[in-house]
Amino acid sequence: MIFLCCKSYSQEKSDFSMIYNLLNQKKYFKAQILYQDKKKYIKKNDQIILEIILDNSFNRLKDSESLFKELNINGVSDSILLKLYKTQEDTASKLYDYKKAKLATEIILNKFKYLLSEHSLKKRENDLKLWSALENIPKQTTTIKTTTQLKIKKDKADLNTLLIHIKSDSLMFVLDTGANFSVVSKRNAERMNMSIIKADIEIGSITKKRVIAQLAICPLIILGNIEIKNSIFFVVEDDALNFPEFDYKISGILGNPIIQSFKEIQITHDNFFIVPKKQTCTHHTSNLAMDRLTPLVYIDGKLFLLDTGAQNSILYSYYYTENKDLIDRKYKLTKTKIGGVGGIREFDGYSIDYTLNLQNKKIILAETKLLYNTTNHHYPYIYGNLGQDFIHRFNKVIINFEKMFIRFES
Repeated sequence: MIFLCCKSYSQEKSDFSMIYNLLNQKKYFKAQILYQDKKKYIKKNDQIILEIILDNSFNRLKDSESLFKELNINGVSDSILLKLYKTQEDTASKLYDYKKAKLATEIILNKFKYLLSEHSLKKRENDLKLWSALENIPKQTTTIKTTTQLKIKKDKADLNTLLIHIKSDSLMFVLDTGANFSVVSKRNAERMNMSIIKADIEIGSITKKRVIAQLAICPLIILGNIEIKNSIFFVVEDDALNFPEFDYKISGILGNPIIQSFKEIQITHDNFFIVPKKQTCTHHTSNLAMDRLTPLVYIDGKLFLLDTGAQNSILYSYYYTENKDLIDRKYKLTKTKIGGVGGIREFDGYSIDYTLNLQNKKIILAETKLLYNTTNHHYPYIYGNLGQDFIHRFNKVIINFEKMFIRFES
């Protein structure tokens, strides 16, 4: 009997550890499938731990928040508690509860500082400044009065832009699902009478250049038939969104805290942006997860960032590591320039023809940039960004942030 009990306990911990490790590697889809298979063998408190993280990853935010109240933290290791408080902070921020996000961040810094790397510590201290500046700001609300259909206009860099209205003024902002926050230049924040809060938040982009930003509260944005109240923007100096090499500047960026609040967006091949009043009915298997505020799409057994703010797709070093011999044999190392907030940076890499299998079709992305020695710091298990060159292969792409699916319609 003792032998059987020990064996059962060992299996239970093994199942939990296997799923927890998958979650740490951002293999959310494999973790979810395995959890459904092994759930009955895992003790209740460990189930709660896994479900808090899974619910957060698949945007079941209120479920994740509610489960945290049921958690018994006695006997839970500090490393797992750190993960859970990071998840709580993320869930609170997505629910626009900045005070609760601040409290979770304070717990991380007060109790688990010794577990943080130098980079993670700096990031959490930066987050604390962010949530502290926002803790008394009302929650963002979004009202979709009727279905909105807007024409997407291509700017000088061939990026998707939408006309937004603030008070009596209007500007074209880049539509960017790859942006964790919305961004506006200082000049345009002042032009649109946004309320600016000095916060000195450090932000970055794929260029790895760090930019100091302030915060702006926008009382009301009108986008077609949609009203967004109390949205948050990072405010950067004008030159952070200027690219003099190309005589090009960005007015602002609509990022995920706004985009996700629409619940569903549709982008058509003939360049229309649609937000339906009634969401698309589907039995589509979930293939969308969220890592903090970044949408990750599961295609061909691989995870990619879906980035409407990128003209071209990019592959990361995770892909290179898996295909090193073939790439080294077939392609020559070269230099490539990538732009983002803060300017342009040159990387070592390759230009390759990448084939993706989707819905029994082969999609070839010619001359895709592969940054072979540059791993996105937050996404070491991600193959790359899928940009507009991929999205526009379809008549319509439907992204649903509530049912967590992306549907590619030919």
